[in-house]
Amino acid sequence: MVEAAHAALARRPWWGTLVGVPLVALAGALAAVVAARMLGLPLPGWVALVGSAGLFAALEIGVRRAGASRAGPARALLGALVDRVGEAGQPIAGWRQGLPYLRCRLDDRDVVVSFEPAPDAGLRVTVQVAAEPPAQLWLVGRQPDDFPQRWLDKLSTRSLVQSVPNAPDDTVALSVDPEPAAELLERAAFVEAARHLVAINAPTSATFDLQPDGLGWDTLVTPRIDAEVLWIVTRRLLDFGWPVVPPTTPPVGVDEEATPTRAPEASTQSPET
Repeated sequence: MVEAAHAALARRPWWGTLVGVPLVALAGALAAVVAARMLGLPLPGWVALVGSAGLFAALEIGVRRAGASRAGPARALLGALVDRVGEAGQPIAGWRQGLPYLRCRLDDRDVVVSFEPAPDAGLRVTVQVAAEPPAQLWLVGRQPDDFPQRWLDKLSTRSLVQSVPNAPDDTVALSVDPEPAAELLERAAFVEAARHLVAINAPTSATFDLQPDGLGWDTLVTPRIDAEVLWIVTRRLLDFGWPVVPPTTPPVGVDEEATPTRAPEASTQSPET
């Protein structure tokens, strides 16, 4: 699976472009012809189609060139991470919206490392781990670079999101249910691990969030972010020891024998205990 993951990272798929551009060009040509007829302007269909195809092809080329500058660093990071995960992690690589992603299985839990564009041709990396934490909580380190102040100002106007009391001075803590989140922040081991996660890319801010279906961490890609750092972040998220609880009954329409469930083992080194 390691070789297959490397092969998937090496080839950047074009099928989306080959299918999408003609369809969008056709739709654009039809819209142009309809608009021209409504305005009483002569516009042959073939002229509209050629013009639309040229326009959207040029736009797609520009998008792919911009994406290539981001895809290179992302591909290099995931390639090194695939080797770190190894065959035991069952790595599977793919592409989504012009950027690569990696899915693997560690400690009987799904882990996904993905990327998304950031301003000024930047790149943001996200690590997601399947888990069921005891509280919903969003943490961000108070760092001078990339601190989401505008996002926080917007959240402050929403009554559903509240500040969590007793948060460390160097960390912003928000939750839709602050009581269990505050109880979590009373655990010294959890706070120590969480502060490390949000400060690992200092002076660039990083975020750590706990949601009902998993744990997430993200930050801008800087020279400080390499495959080893992503591996450390992944292991720390797994070490919180909040496994996914399997359903007691299979979902409606799913064959129980065809999709057996197995309760994953919780980590024996849980920072939150």
